[in-house]
Amino acid sequence: MSAVSRFIDEFRPSQIKRDIDDVTRYHSENPKVRARWASRSRRRAAVLLVGALILGGTVLLGWQSQDSGRGGLAVALTVVVLMIVFVWLVTQLGMATRLSMSYQHLDERQRIERDRSTRIGHHVTAAVLVTALLLVMVPNVFSYDAVSFPGELTWPLLWLIVMVHTSAPSVYLAWTQPDEILDDEDEPLRG
Repeated sequence: MSAVSRFIDEFRPSQIKRDIDDVTRYHSENPKVRARWASRSRRRAAVLLVGALILGGTVLLGWQSQDSGRGGLAVALTVVVLMIVFVWLVTQLGMATRLSMSYQHLDERQRIERDRSTRIGHHVTAAVLVTALLLVMVPNVFSYDAVSFPGELTWPLLWLIVMVHTSAPSVYLAWTQPDEILDDEDEPLRG
């Protein structure tokens, strides 16, 4: 096999996807990760923190659009920090609930839970979108004056929709899954 063939084999998309799946599976099944997120109360606390991050970002972006003259850089940096914490936390919840693992590595119960959480996540996102549509449409339909969507609500609404859509499946699973029973070899050593 030539060097070019080996290079092509190593970097073809299917091989890269398998490598990513293996790394994700390794991290999700890590005994330390399993022990850290085994408790339902810890996962629920993380869910509440995700909700606080979403709400905090929405309020912050709404406040910034009302007070556009001051603190633009500070607000932008705060939103970036909120987004980094949000992504890290949702990634951790994805590992805790095995939502980040490839479908083929899940058992039947986990597949059913994953499908249900994804479906519920889409319903929640649809509810947020319909609510936003109604909030914009109702004043326009029942008003004699020309009413338009306030531009100040664009960024908060986009933040809300994107964050709810990306977090809803893992948040649902983290909230509803029972305490995980650890294997003996997974339990942390006490001494």
